[in-house]
Amino acid sequence: MNWNDCEPYGNTVVKIPNIQRLANEGISFDNMFTSTAMCAPSRQQLMTGLYPVRSGAFPNHSEVYRGVKSFAHHFGDMGYEVALIGKKHYGPSDSFPINYLGGVQHDTGVDGDDIDLDKIKPIVSGEKPFFLIIAQNQPHSPWNRGNSDQYKAEDLTIPEYMVDSPLTRSHLSSYYNEITYMDSLLGKTLDIIDKAEKTNNTISIFTSEQGYSFPYGKWTCYDLGLKTAFIAKWPGKIEPNTRNKDAFGNKGFWSPQVFKKEESYVMVYAANEKIAFAFSKSPLGPFKNSSKTHYQSDFKEIDPFIFFDNGKFYLYRVRKVDKGNQIYVSELNENLSINKNNSPSRCLIKDQSWEDSDDIELGGNQGPSVFKIGGAYYMMYSANNFRSPKYAVGYARSLTPTGPWIKSENNPIIDFSKINQNGPGHGDIFYDRHEKCYKYVLHTHFSKNRLRPRKTGILSLDHFGKSKEIAIRPKTFRFLKSK
Repeated sequence: MNWNDCEPYGNTVVKIPNIQRLANEGISFDNMFTSTAMCAPSRQQLMTGLYPVRSGAFPNHSEVYRGVKSFAHHFGDMGYEVALIGKKHYGPSDSFPINYLGGVQHDTGVDGDDIDLDKIKPIVSGEKPFFLIIAQNQPHSPWNRGNSDQYKAEDLTIPEYMVDSPLTRSHLSSYYNEITYMDSLLGKTLDIIDKAEKTNNTISIFTSEQGYSFPYGKWTCYDLGLKTAFIAKWPGKIEPNTRNKDAFGNKGFWSPQVFKKEESYVMVYAANEKIAFAFSKSPLGPFKNSSKTHYQSDFKEIDPFIFFDNGKFYLYRVRKVDKGNQIYVSELNENLSINKNNSPSRCLIKDQSWEDSDDIELGGNQGPSVFKIGGAYYMMYSANNFRSPKYAVGYARSLTPTGPWIKSENNPIIDFSKINQNGPGHGDIFYDRHEKCYKYVLHTHFSKNRLRPRKTGILSLDHFGKSKEIAIRPKTFRFLKSK
C-alpha cells in the first residue's frame, strides 16, 4: 500500500475511518521509509531492526541468516506473549519464535476470511502482556476483497504518472476496495482491545509496508516504493492528533540530551549532521521544534552536550573535519542561541598516541560530557573510530568551561584492558548520593566479535582532590538491564 493512499497522508478518496481514528488519537510519522520495496525484506527488517543485507533477508521471499535474533526473542525474554496472525514471510523459525495463530500466505479471496480475528481474543484478554502482529494480505494483489461498488472506475482521478485506461481504472478501483477492507480489520482489532479494557495500556501501530504494485511503487527506489505510512497511538503518552513534522531533520537522529529550563524540558540532538533543539512540557515528550531551526554551521556536527555553569549555558559538540573529529564549545544566550560575539572555541583534537591507533579513517575526539568538581572542569570523551575494539574513553581538565583543556597523561582511563569489553565509548556522568561517588554510564560493542547492537554499562569513578585526577574502579563495571 502507498503511504499516501490514506487520509492522514492526504488522500481524500479512499475510505479509511479506522486508520484516521488512529491518527486522530496518536501521531503520524511523515518521514518513515523501508530499506527495500519488497514484502519479505520489509517485514523482516522491521522485526529484526537490521538492514536486509545485514540480516540476510534481502531478496524477496528470503529468510534471515541463522542466528539472527528478532523482536520475539527480546520481548519473550521480558515475559510477553508474542503472536502473529495472517501472512508470515519470515524465517527461519529459530529467528522468529512466534506463536502463529493461523492465516493464509496469499489471499485468493474465494476461501472465506483470510484472518479469523476471534483467535486474537485469548491473547488480548490474557494475563500476560502481549506483542501482537496482525499481518494482513491486503491490499496485495489480486485485489478481490471489499465492496466493488464503492469506488466507481469511471469516477476516479488517475495519477498523472499512470496510463489512463479502462484496465488502470478497474485495477485502481479494486485496490481502493481492498484498502477499505483492510481498514475494517484494523477497526475490529482496536475494538477487541477496547472490549478487553486494554486500550489505555496498549501501543497500537499501523504501518503500510512498501508501496503498491502500480508504476513507480513496489520494486522501485522512488518514494512510492520506499516511503511508508506509520501511525502510533499510546494513550496518555503520545499527544493526540500530532505529526513528527514538528522537528528539524529527517535522518540520522543522534545523541539526545534532555534538561530542564525554567518550566520546559529541552532536548538537544543531532539530525542531518546538524545540532538542533526541541521543547516539551514533559521529559517524556513529545518534543517539538515547529520552526525546524538548527545551529548554522559550515561543518557537519554531532554529539551535542549542554553544560550549565554560573548562569550560563555552553554547547559542546563534535565537528567533522578532514583531519578527524574535533570537539568545540560555544557560549549560548539565555534563549539558547549562540552568542554571536564569541566564535566557537576548539577544545580537543587527537594528539595523544592512543587516540589514533586503530588504522580506521575518521576517528578523532568525540562524545563530550562536561562536569565540575570543586573549581575544576572535566570533559570525558572518546577517541579512535567507534567500529574499532580500541575505541576508548579519556578525559581532559580545565579551569574554565571554554578551556584551554589539558588531557590526562593516564588516558585512556576506560578501554578493553580495564573492563574486558571491546569498544567502550562515551556516555554521561552523575553523582550517586547513596554510594557517595561519581558514576559513568557508557556504551560498548555487543561482543568480542560483533559491534551492534551496542550495550550500555555503568561503573564508578574516583576523584583525587590533591592531584585533581580521575580514575575508574574496574571491578564496578556492569551492564545495565531493562526491566
